[in-house]
Amino acid sequence: MEYMKPVNFYKEIFKEILIKSDYLKPGRLLGLDVSDKYVSLAVSDWKNKTAVPLRALDRQEINMSSMADMIQSLISEYNLVGFVVGTKHAKPMDVQTRTFIDDLCKTGKFQGLMYTVWELDLASKNAEFVLEQFSKFILEILDQPPDMSKTIMEQCYSVGVLQGYLDATNKMVKEDWD
Repeated sequence: MEYMKPVNFYKEIFKEILIKSDYLKPGRLLGLDVSDKYVSLAVSDWKNKTAVPLRALDRQEINMSSMADMIQSLISEYNLVGFVVGTKHAKPMDVQTRTFIDDLCKTGKFQGLMYTVWELDLASKNAEFVLEQFSKFILEILDQPPDMSKTIMEQCYSVGVLQGYLDATNKMVKEDWD
């Protein structure tokens, strides 16, 4: 797995996928957000317009090899073409996220795939609002305590990261930005 700057990732990999009119087997992106407790995962829809939450992997319960296997299984299932990794700071990438990505690369299970980083501050405000409303709705339906909302949100941060990147790249396509 190799790093590309967000703009280069867009130009060299993702732009072609976004402007394809043949959606028989569309390429998608996987969003990752790393916290001390979880690695949350989101995937783009088949049109690469919307990020959808997949799951959260508990970092204390799952070792790196098993985590890499789970993520690797998503590549063929969703036809993933790359990863968008959330980070608190792009330069330098925050230590926790950098360590996780390095460990993921060391597994050797993601050869040929590229990733880019997207700062959490650039995450989509729309996605953040939707997630907050979703978590409130789920808590009410399941009659859960209000403090569960933080856990649900933490597990879904990857949606905000990926949606922020999708919003930016789709805007670039509309403006024919090179």
